[in-house]
Amino acid sequence: MAVLHRDSETAYALTDDIAVGLDRRGRTDEAITLMRDKLQRQQAIGLGGKELYSTYANLGEFLVHENVWAMCAGDAGARKRFLEGYGFLLKSIEVRPNAHFGREQWQRVALDFLMDAGEQPLLVRRCDLIGNRLDRVVEFQPRAVPRFMDGESEDIGRPYLPRWAETVHERHRYKRQPGADAEGNGREAMRKFITSVGGESAKTGTDGRRGRRGPFDEPALWLIGEWRQGAGPNPHFAVCLGEIMFRVGQRYLAWSCYERASRMAQQFWPSAEAQEFLRIHCKRRQTAIEKTLPTAEVVELRPTFDSQLAFGNNYQRDYQVYEEERIRSGSNLNDLHFFDVFHAGRAPIASKVGPEEWYAGEPGPETSQASFRAFWEWGLLTGGACILLAALIANWIYGPRHRLPSTEINPPP
Repeated sequence: MAVLHRDSETAYALTDDIAVGLDRRGRTDEAITLMRDKLQRQQAIGLGGKELYSTYANLGEFLVHENVWAMCAGDAGARKRFLEGYGFLLKSIEVRPNAHFGREQWQRVALDFLMDAGEQPLLVRRCDLIGNRLDRVVEFQPRAVPRFMDGESEDIGRPYLPRWAETVHERHRYKRQPGADAEGNGREAMRKFITSVGGESAKTGTDGRRGRRGPFDEPALWLIGEWRQGAGPNPHFAVCLGEIMFRVGQRYLAWSCYERASRMAQQFWPSAEAQEFLRIHCKRRQTAIEKTLPTAEVVELRPTFDSQLAFGNNYQRDYQVYEEERIRSGSNLNDLHFFDVFHAGRAPIASKVGPEEWYAGEPGPETSQASFRAFWEWGLLTGGACILLAALIANWIYGPRHRLPSTEINPPP
């Protein structure tokens, strides 16, 4: 920064880095001041549109982080600053709608919920950030498939809807729909068969739908991105991801999410009553999950969680210590091999690829009918082709060109 022009593109990027670092260190007020100064400098030289994206996004994030807790406690001044940050985030979405693969669209949904909950605190006991209902009673059916007990008909308990296993005939029909890509995959049509979450209606009908409904992988990736690259561990994120995993039948992941959320309950809401509600809710969901598991596994759930959390915390601590030591020694931060030594002595932390994306369809009435129709369609076509081929062969063998002259068959008298 000392040798760069203060209004160069590189200087602006480094300003973002410094501000994010300040925010991560708890010095958010300094980060906000830095970003306000950056925005003024950019506007003074006539920059606009996408060139202001990172400024809008980071300044909005800092204002939201700094004031969300006080806003939830009823502080009017904090609410005003929160709304200012929310406005900057909307501007960032406007200038780059698909930034971070559309993740920020779900962030907007979450902020809308928090703004409403700031004025109606009981909302946090009814639904999560994206509108999954927390006040819905769930029971597990045989084979550990959950179902809601309040009469709702949403598909839950599996990541992909069984209707996708209709027939090859049906899948070809989707390829012909508008919007199919160059290979005819019909991505948007096929994504309708991914279980949707969020935006659930209240069982009483007195409190309309909140949040947003969409394929479960979209909000799940947003939550993971926020956890790893954004605000970090948060009980709202943990319980929301738990509700998503609960609805798609990922019981072990859901149980761990509820455990983490319960342990961070003091960060859930300013009131002690809301914090206790979260602990009770998580325990209720965990109990429902445990009823579907063997006793030997239930006993190991919490010890396994403790060991994995300790492993993750230790890994992160060692990573940061290594990084600080390298920086202190004057190592080049742009070196592509900066972390090679750290990783050399450790096993990969990423899970191995498994059968997570496999899908086993269960044939039903619709599948049987479609298969029967396909059998007759292809059967008639194949039968007709065989008859035509047989006729051509017969004509070739017994046709006129193979007959003897008539004088040899019936000689004249």
